[in-house]
Amino acid sequence: MKNTSLIILMLISCLLLASVATFGDDELVILRGTINEDEQIETTVGEIYEVIESPQIPDLSIYKGKRIEVRGKIMEKSETPAFMILEFKLLKKPAI
Repeated sequence: MKNTSLIILMLISCLLLASVATFGDDELVILRGTINEDEQIETTVGEIYEVIESPQIPDLSIYKGKRIEVRGKIMEKSETPAFMILEFKLLKKPAI
């Protein structure tokens, strides 16, 4: 009986560790920057991301040059960083 309980406890521990290890992959990221001429996200620190098209995002062509904040997931797409937008927000220009 003790061996069975120990084995079950070890299996549960392994499952918990596996779920914690994969948790970071699903983490949402917030990026701030602009939409460039190629309709890519260009962050305030100069990183560029291709945008993975999704029905929940607006047509980005109307936001070229505008400041935006997006929330979503960073993905890899043919060796180019890509971003799947889940939330989109147009930011106001900073006060001068």
